[in-house]
Amino acid sequence: MKNKLLFFSLLVFFLLFVSIVEHSFAEDETFSIVNIEKDSGGKKVEIYLNHEVHYFNLVSWPGSKGAKIVPRVDDLSWDFSYLKRNKFVLKGKFKHGQKYSIVFPKDYKLDKKSYKKVVNSFTFESPPSINYWNHKTVIEKSGPQYLHLKIANTKNIHYQEISVPPILLSSAISASIGNRNIDWNSLSQAFSKNKYPARKNDVATFKNLFRKQEHKNKLFNVEKKNKSRLFSFPLGLDERKEGDIKLIRLTTDGKDENARTPIRLIRITDLGITYKQASDDLLIWITSLKEAMPMVNVEIFGLTGLNSIFKLGNTDNDGIVKFSSRVTEGINLLSSGYASVNRHLATDEIKYILAVTKDDVSYIPVGYPIYPKNVPLDKDTEKHISRKAKLFTDRGIYRPGDTLNFKGVVREYSEGEISSPSRLTRPTIRIKDSKGEL
Repeated sequence: MKNKLLFFSLLVFFLLFVSIVEHSFAEDETFSIVNIEKDSGGKKVEIYLNHEVHYFNLVSWPGSKGAKIVPRVDDLSWDFSYLKRNKFVLKGKFKHGQKYSIVFPKDYKLDKKSYKKVVNSFTFESPPSINYWNHKTVIEKSGPQYLHLKIANTKNIHYQEISVPPILLSSAISASIGNRNIDWNSLSQAFSKNKYPARKNDVATFKNLFRKQEHKNKLFNVEKKNKSRLFSFPLGLDERKEGDIKLIRLTTDGKDENARTPIRLIRITDLGITYKQASDDLLIWITSLKEAMPMVNVEIFGLTGLNSIFKLGNTDNDGIVKFSSRVTEGINLLSSGYASVNRHLATDEIKYILAVTKDDVSYIPVGYPIYPKNVPLDKDTEKHISRKAKLFTDRGIYRPGDTLNFKGVVREYSEGEISSPSRLTRPTIRIKDSKGEL
């Protein structure tokens, strides 16, 4: 009798519980997603409903006939907690810039409630990013000048520049080799404190290296888009009268390192520099990038490192300077100023060629000589075989439009014997133009 009474009591309690639950469901005949929160890493989404899901339905959420994410997400999982039954957590490989929607089948019901759309989509925005589109560092001054950038999800582009006097070229080259995190304000202040003002009497040979510095900042508004795209930033819309060497950097709205470009050293110029280096001779040819004609009376200097600049000569009517290792005039840059110097300068000491006129300036790095120096190749340590190569060109210097012909000879050296290589992969030859670009 007692067992029957206990069973009857439990049955009444269960029916009463079900009635209360059904009554609570009847208070609101629909359910909705009322909030969607995303983490900054793009891997997790929290979805909040307007009511707590019943225990019986929680374990089967979303089910094969339940909610779907469109478009499909790789490695998607749904997590939930019995303590907070109105919250679901989505984890998966979401793509930045992609809009995702949460969709339910027609006539779908949850806890006997029909779905009512309030919030059903979300997008992981790409972090702001900016970088250079290519590796070019020379912009011709005869016409509009643009920087070509690759940007994503940014509204503002902040352009910063330091106009570099030729006397400070070595310092600017050193600064441009740094990383994205270099402090621009400190760099700008360092160049503002120019320790090398021009003196009237003792630097007549180098007077065109001392020029006025300028520091500029520009703010440019662009249309904010999640997808990465090409954007051309105008440096100037008219033909420039003067060439320039500039340290530049561009930043966006973000705070991480992808929201700013590396510092780059660019040249806005009409001077094209071509050189040919031999063991003790250096042949330099200056032409106009616009007209492809020789440039006469261009001053040519050689930079040997951070501290020394030497005069190599002036171009003749053919735009050519030939410098042989000899004693020449130069200046050494010191912490307290500079000092004149005359000493023997070997051509293999020259790291950069600097070309200067009253209204233009450019430079080019001096690379590894093709001839007659050896070009080192890979070494087979197991067989103790070393390979060496020499490249030969059919003439010393070329005019625009000329065909360049060259040959290469490769030999193997092993235990005192010289032979042709039995196996040789196809070589890669990189040729730079008068801008110093591939």
